[in-house]
Amino acid sequence: MTEVKDDENKAEPSMPMLHVLRRLAGYMRPYKYFVWAGFALMLGASFLRAVPTMVVRRAFNEMSERASSLVMGDFLLLGGVYFGVHLLGAVIGYVHRLATAKPAQGMIRDLRNQVFGHLQSLSLKFYDNRQTGELMSRVLNDVDRLERGFVESFLQIVNSVLTFGFQLAFMLYISVELTLAALCVIPFMIYFTARFNTKAHLLFRGRREKMADVTTVVQENISGIRVVKSFCREDYEQEKLRRETDSYFDYGIKTARMLGFAINLMTVLGASAGAIALAYGGSLVLAERIETGDLVAMVLYTGMLYEPVYRLVHGNYHMQQSGVSAHRVFELLDTQPEIADAPDAVAMPDIRGHVEFQDVTFSYDGGPPVLENVSLEARPGEMVALVGRSGAGKTSVVGLIPRLYDVSSGAVLIDGEDVRRLRNADLRRNISMVMQDVFLFNGSIRQNIAYGRLDATDEEIVAAAQAAHVDEFVNELPDKYETEIGERGVKLSGGQRQRIAVARAILADAAILLLDEPTSNVDTHSERLIQEALEKLMHERTTFVIAHRLSTVINAGKIVLLERGKVQAVGTHGQLLRNSPLYAYLYNVQMQSNDEE
Repeated sequence: MTEVKDDENKAEPSMPMLHVLRRLAGYMRPYKYFVWAGFALMLGASFLRAVPTMVVRRAFNEMSERASSLVMGDFLLLGGVYFGVHLLGAVIGYVHRLATAKPAQGMIRDLRNQVFGHLQSLSLKFYDNRQTGELMSRVLNDVDRLERGFVESFLQIVNSVLTFGFQLAFMLYISVELTLAALCVIPFMIYFTARFNTKAHLLFRGRREKMADVTTVVQENISGIRVVKSFCREDYEQEKLRRETDSYFDYGIKTARMLGFAINLMTVLGASAGAIALAYGGSLVLAERIETGDLVAMVLYTGMLYEPVYRLVHGNYHMQQSGVSAHRVFELLDTQPEIADAPDAVAMPDIRGHVEFQDVTFSYDGGPPVLENVSLEARPGEMVALVGRSGAGKTSVVGLIPRLYDVSSGAVLIDGEDVRRLRNADLRRNISMVMQDVFLFNGSIRQNIAYGRLDATDEEIVAAAQAAHVDEFVNELPDKYETEIGERGVKLSGGQRQRIAVARAILADAAILLLDEPTSNVDTHSERLIQEALEKLMHERTTFVIAHRLSTVINAGKIVLLERGKVQAVGTHGQLLRNSPLYAYLYNVQMQSNDEE
């Protein structure tokens, strides 16, 4: 069993609870009228919860003072009042629940939408350093815990404070002396609650982090289930999850132990207060300083008084737990996107496609440069092939054009404007990408093609599909374009997925096209069809092709040879064969491999 260390999370700063409440209150502003109505109803319900005990007090005092003159009607009246107060309180409580549901659910809905929207704005560099499961845990689990923790627990705490206040007021009205005696254990409750708060925050923070680890393991396993089964690693994956769930289990046990001790300690302290009220109050009755009904009411109030205190402790438990989730959610919202529109960003809705790299140097996270002093140019409608050995920097060049990353120095220009001064929406709307590793969404073939342009008509979608030879296999499917393809297009072959990706790019009709050898992992028939579709797509578009097989770019107007992040040579296929020993070597090695096959 994994040992749980309480201090392992102390290095992480926590967000003050008041700051969290202030930020969450901002999400309540659109529903402020419901919030105030809910507070007014809660105030009324809390008052009515304290009234029935005063009715009981009246009944006992009446019996003590004039027992011989009482008739059944008196008790029926008191019973009716007692029931009526409870009934009215129940009705108000129900209406209060309805009034608070809209702001509570609205806040969580708006917060989750904002978190998801903020994730869309963050750069790829952010995702390079994060685990998918951990981000999913923040969007789903942590936001959900805010609803159950802050919304419900906060209401419970406010309700408890109001109930405590009304009950205390009635107790003071009955007997100040007996009230002070019954409240003598309050300082002990406050002291122990403060101690529990510190311990609880550390434990809850650890539990949330461990749950994120569990989510990550499950997400990776499901995403990579084919690899898991191919290598018979089911037991290995099960053991990996077991280690994480064991650690989460340990935190759960320690949390349950702490909460159980806290709640039962409060119960004991509450019982001691009741004992004090009963014993000391009895002496006051014998001394005729209070009446029998007063004593009964005080004992009842003392028991009821510590129920709100108990709820305060329990609500505080959930508030502390949710405080960790709030820290994780707001930490994500406070992360600023590294790739964002400049304050003076230039609008360029129509791009011709003139691309220039001017002395570009680029590195990931401040590491060693993967591109160094790269300068190249692609004129509108020109095809530029990027070739070189693995790790030469080809993918990095392509990633800088749509500004998925920013250069470390130098500049990437499109139509004479630095891409850092263009609006990202305009820039990326004018760029289409067809990658080697195609990503398709869980949905229909039509939906995945239309992702290239959401306002496309059915006729335009079909035309793009025909140009990409998608119709060749779609027409054989029972549901045609409405066929569901499964997660990442798992129900389709590699060639079929690639053709859908090409159709998506055709539909986008962008001025700049980025290709990462989309035919390298398909059969000969699919390669021919995809190549035909790509030739149509590349017509009159500025095209950058990452070529792993040099034979596919022999006819490119310009070939750029990269080696260790630097441009080694630029020219046509024939020119590079004559003037670049490295290019000639790579080409001859590939030709020799093809001959051997």
